[in-house]
Amino acid sequence: MMPQLCTIKELKANNDACWNHRGDKFVVGSASGNVFVASYNPSVGLWVAPAQTDDKPLHDMPVVCVRFDPGSSRVVASASADG
Repeated sequence: MMPQLCTIKELKANNDACWNHRGDKFVVGSASGNVFVASYNPSVGLWVAPAQTDDKPLHDMPVVCVRFDPGSSRVVASASADG
């Protein structure tokens, strides 16, 4: 059975998302400047995507594009309106 739901605690819009090449993680960029990396949690049966920082967003402006490194899928690049 394929997972169906993802939990992202975000109050603003999610602008962009991208799967890694293995299909076991995805990254989401939001209008608040946060970047979320999601992975599947089998104990709850959901994709869970915590924010990468707890105290403040990675960017001051909305994230417009997020991508995984095509070679390793361990590095995430995020582009924002703040440059």
